[in-house]
Amino acid sequence: MQLFGHPLELVILDVDGVILDLMAGFERHLEAAAGQLHLPTEPIRAYLAAVHHGVRQSYANLSEAIHAWWPALSPSGSRQFKEYFRTIERTHPYLPLFTAIPVRREHAVYVGDWYPDVDTARGGGVRFIAVLSGGILRHAFLQEGIPEDHILARLQDLLGLVRML
Repeated sequence: MQLFGHPLELVILDVDGVILDLMAGFERHLEAAAGQLHLPTEPIRAYLAAVHHGVRQSYANLSEAIHAWWPALSPSGSRQFKEYFRTIERTHPYLPLFTAIPVRREHAVYVGDWYPDVDTARGGGVRFIAVLSGGILRHAFLQEGIPEDHILARLQDLLGLVRML
């Protein structure tokens, strides 16, 4: 294979924003969390528009963003915002794939390597396969209810589980 005149043997895809349309629900989730605390949502919209148009880079993490959006928000308010936001993300995960690709959820699996991935799979109604490459230990996934045979040491071990019909 070739791409742009160069040999191609591997394509590496970023999950959040490339495979999953992160922006499809991200702004809505941030605004819903802000609404829970009666915070103005204009700072969120202005920030995302600036990032989208290349005027600024994104914040390093949610805590930094919260402080920039609402500098007077107390540490307790910041913690509440994060809790609301994470709850919304768990109950309304980013799985727009099922609207774009007509696949029944019971015929899909979500492969991930950390706790938010487990929550996303559960929230999306799909089975979860854990990969230990993210630093979460096997026993932690077992405690989360992930079956032993759904925990892989490496992503390439998935090929050994797939059977062609």
